[in-house]
Amino acid sequence: MEEMRYTISDAAKMVKVESHVLRYWEDELSLDIPRNEMGHRYYTQREIDVFCHIRALKDRGFQLKAIKDVLEIMFLEEKENNIISLDNVRQGYEDNENEARKKDDVKAAETATAELAEVKKAEVPAAAGISAAEK
Repeated sequence: MEEMRYTISDAAKMVKVESHVLRYWEDELSLDIPRNEMGHRYYTQREIDVFCHIRALKDRGFQLKAIKDVLEIMFLEEKENNIISLDNVRQGYEDNENEARKKDDVKAAETATAELAEVKKAEVPAAAGISAAEK
């Protein structure tokens, strides 16, 4: 069975933002959004879930730089084993040459990871006001 594909306007409604916000986040956060044979963006439930995570973190006051760091770690760990751990977040920053930046980034990543864990527990589609019937 083929996965459901949504247009940018449908995805924006599901995330409760304007379409230009999704395009901005895609660009600023270096997200790899799939495109159809005509070059148009399309969104699956996975991309919508990611955007819901981003929106939840933005609503909690996180800046895009911190969100980008969290997403990079999340995507890396998703490829490895689908589990996010603070140990891996910390390890990713140990190789950073700039010690002052590293400390700030680790704090931001720890806070953002904790917030992300809360968001995941709250089931993002339900937090975004999406009922099972709307999917």
